Amino acid sequence: MTVKERITALREVMAEKKIDAYLVPTDDFHASEYVGEYFKCRKYITGFTGSAGRAVIMQDMAGLWTDGRYFIQAAAQLEGTGVELFKMGEPDVPTVHQFLEEN
Repeated sequence: MTVKERITALREVMAEKKIDAYLVPTDDFHASEYVGEYFKCRKYITGFTGSAGRAVIMQDMAGLWTDGRYFIQAAAQLEGTGVELFKMGEPDVPTVHQFLEEN
């Protein structure tokens, strides 16, 4: 299953359950930065394999927020997936929370 197919499947469930936005963190229940395969939900849904980032899935957009360590890697891994890269800390790039408040 491709990233696009996984996001489409998630959006179908979101529509059924009337969920507007789905936040996909990197960490596990203990806020660990490096997690076991079971907790790699962000990697599964976006294809991005870096150790830091958050994804937001909505009906009309999908985005990944990550920091400068991963800008090049994320851009390459997200290419063709429909997931937009939000470069944290760059001018005019909202935080995840700001984005959710506005949308």
